[in-house]
Amino acid sequence: SGNQLTGTVPLLLADQVASMAWSKFTLALDNNQLSGTIPSLLLNSTYTKQLNTMILGLGGNKFNGGIPADLLDPIATGWLSSVSVNMDNNTFTGSLPSFFNIFAAQAFMNLNQVSLSCFNCSLTGIAPNILPNSTVSTYVDVFVNVSRNLLAGTMPTSLVTAAQGSSFSLDVSSNALTGLPIDVFAGIGSRQTVAIDMSRNSITGTLPSSFLAGFSDAPSLYLYLNDNQFSGELPTDIFTRWTTSGYKSELKLD
Repeated sequence: SGNQLTGTVPLLLADQVASMAWSKFTLALDNNQLSGTIPSLLLNSTYTKQLNTMILGLGGNKFNGGIPADLLDPIATGWLSSVSVNMDNNTFTGSLPSFFNIFAAQAFMNLNQVSLSCFNCSLTGIAPNILPNSTVSTYVDVFVNVSRNLLAGTMPTSLVTAAQGSSFSLDVSSNALTGLPIDVFAGIGSRQTVAIDMSRNSITGTLPSSFLAGFSDAPSLYLYLNDNQFSGELPTDIFTRWTTSGYKSELKLD
């Protein structure tokens, strides 16, 4: 990373990666001048069944076209416990890939740490549903950043359902989101730190009367809803956390 490499990611690289077996795979191509599309077969499931850590850095280049929806498919059949994918600051087209719906399938049951970032990439579609499967690992730390894209529509009805962990971070700021379902935060669970940034969108309507209930067990909460189009009365439970000893909260609604 951090060079002036140009050209495309060669298929030869994908072939080589597919022919090896490691417990940890790291590919850091960040901050170069690479262009073209990303090959969909960077990994091959035949050789990744023992892979437990994956770090993929593709940010800060000039990649275009769509992000392969099957980019992470091969590792879904293995025992992956930690994955980090960074594709920030590229010029992709098309919608947010389905693998951002992290646990849409039981295949990722072994994950306990996941970081997916696609900041400032001109992607369209809807906001990701982070943990929709109640059969996933019972403990997982989550970091997802899809800010400064062109995501539109309503946030998922159940953004998080199941799984615990020490931290949960979601940044969907600076998009074109318009709706916030009443139970969007209902399943956050018992986490030490929760950070959610939905600022600088076009979300309308009123805030649910108990919209902070899902965060009742989170000692540290950072929730940013500023620069939207909310209306109506301020929810009655909004200041309850400030009366609980040992809790730290930061809420922006300006």
